[in-house]
Amino acid sequence: MPPKEQRSAKRTRDSTSPPKAVTDAAKFNAIVLKKLQKAFEDDQEVDLISTLPSRYSERLSSRKLSPESDTGQNSILHIGSFPNVLTFCTESHLPFLKNATSQNGPENDIFTSSLGDSFSIVHPLSATLMEFLGTTTGLSQTIAKALRTSQVIWRSPVDEEFMILKLNSTIVIKTIRDNSDLTEYTTLQYLHQFDLDIPAPKPHGVIYMGSILLMFTSLIPGITLEKAWPLLNESGKAHIRDQLDTIFCNLRALPFPNKSQLGGVCQEGCKDLLRHVRRSEGVIQTAQEFEDFKFSRPNFGSYMFIQFLGRLAPAYESEIVFTHGDVRPDNIIVEAGQNGRYSVTGILDWEFSGFYPEYHESTKLTNCLSPNDKSD
Repeated sequence: MPPKEQRSAKRTRDSTSPPKAVTDAAKFNAIVLKKLQKAFEDDQEVDLISTLPSRYSERLSSRKLSPESDTGQNSILHIGSFPNVLTFCTESHLPFLKNATSQNGPENDIFTSSLGDSFSIVHPLSATLMEFLGTTTGLSQTIAKALRTSQVIWRSPVDEEFMILKLNSTIVIKTIRDNSDLTEYTTLQYLHQFDLDIPAPKPHGVIYMGSILLMFTSLIPGITLEKAWPLLNESGKAHIRDQLDTIFCNLRALPFPNKSQLGGVCQEGCKDLLRHVRRSEGVIQTAQEFEDFKFSRPNFGSYMFIQFLGRLAPAYESEIVFTHGDVRPDNIIVEAGQNGRYSVTGILDWEFSGFYPEYHESTKLTNCLSPNDKSD
């Protein structure tokens, strides 16, 4: 585009820029608008409806709730010894209910252009985290400084602002740009309501700073099973296998509440990850409805291919069980004991978790395998 046309296009974009978002609902719309604009820039013929977040209208309405209505406490209705998924999510779990302002320091690094001047508490920060930060005033400035001084222990190869930072010896921060999906965090909250041997990270809070979502969780010590596996003998591998059997049997034993919907525990809906993540638009309550969603993916394949895959599904009505959704060696953390034997210390990355048909976990196990993979 010639310089004159570029300037004209820039003036057009600037003149149509939306006003600064000041309410919770407006902030949510501002994030959605950014995604729509990016989708349009990538493909001017894109179906904009398909780029909207799942349950957009419902989530927008929830953000119009008054902040004063937030008690900061969970209202959990117990069924026996288990919380009811349907009543687990209260107003304290809704994003953007608490607001403050922050000013970025002069540091010139990856976060400078993204943190912005907004600071929103999505899920309350834990007492452990607040004790480390050591302040109740100027919290946004303290966290911004912590981001810039924390150690990067993992970074996405495709998105430089998607990373894991080590805040201290016990807490890490997952940073994600323009993300409104809190399935992983609500799952961690849900799992820690139970006295089960499921080594998931402990949740410590979620905030938004500008366009960056910051999720604070406990640091799981050890290395990935991907790295440890070549070091193990047959006995060591069997030991890890037996531990994982116990962990996932406990996970799948979590009760699925009657008349609840499939997917995330706070009604985030279902996801299906193949080459790209696809989210359900409507409520899914049965295995059959999930299969209809799964096989309705555009360009999934021919009718005969889909019909063939359908025959592989169980002939009976599948039981609904709690599912991790992304089980692979990179998401399993192990650590060597004093005797040199490795044990499972953590299961990471719960963003695809929730209640799904019992066979769904097995269909996701090959997500990152290649036809040439020879690992046992």
